[in-house]
Amino acid sequence: MNRRGPMGSGEVVESTKPRVLLVEDHVDSREALRRLLARAGFVVLTADGYHAALALGRACPFDVLVTDLRLADGDGRALLRALRPAGDCPAVLVTGSSLAPNEEKLSLDAGFCVHLTKPLVFAQLLEAIERCAAMIPARS
Repeated sequence: MNRRGPMGSGEVVESTKPRVLLVEDHVDSREALRRLLARAGFVVLTADGYHAALALGRACPFDVLVTDLRLADGDGRALLRALRPAGDCPAVLVTGSSLAPNEEKLSLDAGFCVHLTKPLVFAQLLEAIERCAAMIPARS
């Protein structure tokens, strides 16, 4: 399938992989994940926080949201609700802590397909994204 390159660059990218909106406020983590996902064939849009992700997600089409739970300027669960109020956004939530005993249940109840805890195992993230991608309705 043909898709536009990152950030509306006009570049046409041939890919059968989903377009991923990656939201991570830690610069080095965001860049490392972006590179790894791109090498795996994904078209990756990146945002450094809630507000940037909201603007980018509304301006550029994406298929799967991968977001940190605690962002410097917001919350990953609130971001999912704001981006896709109808709940039609396959999404992976990543958290650096598991302080609340029911944190995973809260994430799944909020509409996330998968809840991952840091430190991330990249193979698990890939599997989670592919699992979410399987939920994307076919486009004509």
